[in-house]
Amino acid sequence: MRRLLATLMAACGALALTTASFAASITFDGNWRVGYRLFDALDLNQNEDFDTDGDGFLEQDNRSFVLHRLRLNPVINITDDLGVYFQTDILTGRYRAADSGGAAPHNLNFTGGAYWGSPAVAQGGDANFAREGQTGARGLFAGDFSQFSNERNGEENFLVRRVWGEWATDYGTLRAGRMPRHFGLGMWWNDGNRVWDYFQDTVDTVNFEASFGNLTFVPFYDIINEDDRDDHSRRTTNSGVWAIYNWLDHDLEAGLMYYFFHKANNNIAAHIFDGYVDKTFPNLFWNGTLRTAVEAVWIFGPQGFAATGPAPTPLSEVDANKFGLAAEADYARGKLDVWGRAGYASGQPPHAGDADEDREFVFDRNYNIALIMFEQGVGRLPLGFGELNAGSNEYQNTIHNTVYAALGASYDLWKDLWVSLNGVWGYAAERASTDNAQNLNRGFELDGSAGYQWTKNIATSLDAGILFPGEFYKGNAVQNFQTNEVLALAFNAAVTF
Repeated sequence: MRRLLATLMAACGALALTTASFAASITFDGNWRVGYRLFDALDLNQNEDFDTDGDGFLEQDNRSFVLHRLRLNPVINITDDLGVYFQTDILTGRYRAADSGGAAPHNLNFTGGAYWGSPAVAQGGDANFAREGQTGARGLFAGDFSQFSNERNGEENFLVRRVWGEWATDYGTLRAGRMPRHFGLGMWWNDGNRVWDYFQDTVDTVNFEASFGNLTFVPFYDIINEDDRDDHSRRTTNSGVWAIYNWLDHDLEAGLMYYFFHKANNNIAAHIFDGYVDKTFPNLFWNGTLRTAVEAVWIFGPQGFAATGPAPTPLSEVDANKFGLAAEADYARGKLDVWGRAGYASGQPPHAGDADEDREFVFDRNYNIALIMFEQGVGRLPLGFGELNAGSNEYQNTIHNTVYAALGASYDLWKDLWVSLNGVWGYAAERASTDNAQNLNRGFELDGSAGYQWTKNIATSLDAGILFPGEFYKGNAVQNFQTNEVLALAFNAAVTF
């Protein structure tokens, strides 16, 4: 015991001396949140249950659970030019109140952020539109190609999500470590730093940010997975650069990122272009402010090998050719805010002859447009062709294989009380079966919200939504699934500091 106390005292003394000699200071911010979610009739059939997971037992068609998380973001300011940044989550977990008839703690790799380095898109198993499949990559940064720690949400009480250092020099800022990445509107790279985000884009990287007037360049190098420390040819990496031009006098920002995703032993060598433009028009239309923005992502290049037909068809090279687009418009005047959203995500044709090209684009899962649509898996369509059904894990869905449009508005009723209404329509880009007669209409969703800002740091809100599913979810003529409405209810409470 004495030896332990002496060690602790020595450590504290060393820390105090270090702090004194470098005049270090510690600052932090963060948030605490708790929420409740209820979804009814996710299988689109309010009259009966069905076997969602294939275990021979009928599950309920509703899902409800509670969310909780305390997040701290400490910063050690060693000098004015040197700092170490952290992100930690405490008591992160989600406990199901009712799902498939069960009532027990349950853990998934989301809720408050994903594992270290894991992406914000669906991962293997439940959907073949995951960014990385087992046969020919469906995309990037998932499955075997992302760095996972051993921590599991809800099981450990204290998780360190990110740690990185920043050094500001006369020539620019050098960063290294495990850090967030966000670019443009967040449709492809999204740091997940908002209070109610569920996922994170985190990379093990080194980058250098240099500014030349209004123009900023950031070259970077990421290690996605070592795989084999004795054979670097098996390492998975990103290497690239992004540039951002900020024209402050005209409220205009534009950015372009290019990077090369490489894993030699799997013959994966993808080229990714990500560009955006964000423009604000002040004093427009009755002295209001209009913001418009658009982001586009194109991915191409070899994605490994896969069987493109039934056995014994030999493996063929799979090439990526996928595209995503997101557009936003927001108009604010006084107590009124009106917004519009539109976008496109290319889909995978269901015919075997198209299997040698990967066209399935998936948005980052933090990029949300509705309470149900592209958030929860719905319907009974068999897993495959890039679709999720009601038996899939919550929040595993994301914008994919679709054309979508949304229109909404919010209004401040009284002091800190506000209400909002949002309508979303979706139309599949490709069918989910080889039946050419399948309808592509995903349906229409209407969401309403009300919230109150109790203080500067305390806020609550209540959300409700109803999804009117389109005939897309009926499947082919033989399946002809039921398509009843889906109901959703959500309560949120958050404290920021």
